[in-house]
Amino acid sequence: MAEFVVQRLDAPYGAEVRDVDPGAGFDERSAASIRQLLYEHGLLLFPDVEFSMAEQQATVETLVSGSPSAPRVGEGSSPAGDYVSNREPGATSAT
Repeated sequence: MAEFVVQRLDAPYGAEVRDVDPGAGFDERSAASIRQLLYEHGLLLFPDVEFSMAEQQATVETLVSGSPSAPRVGEGSSPAGDYVSNREPGATSAT
């Protein structure tokens, strides 16, 4: 995966991350980089990405555990899992 373009937000914490293709997955180096960015900035925004449910789950798993064998995000919470989007109706953390 290509290097990310990161811009610190004009806020107490957070950063925008660009040039991310969640459909391509994260190799070991990219996964470590994205976890480090989350640790450093506390909040990551991906303004150029429209995540599918599967891409969002894979990205969260990468951020949380770094292991593709980790339990799927949303297991046990609802049949559809948890999905957050500001573009799709009804797609909130409580779906």
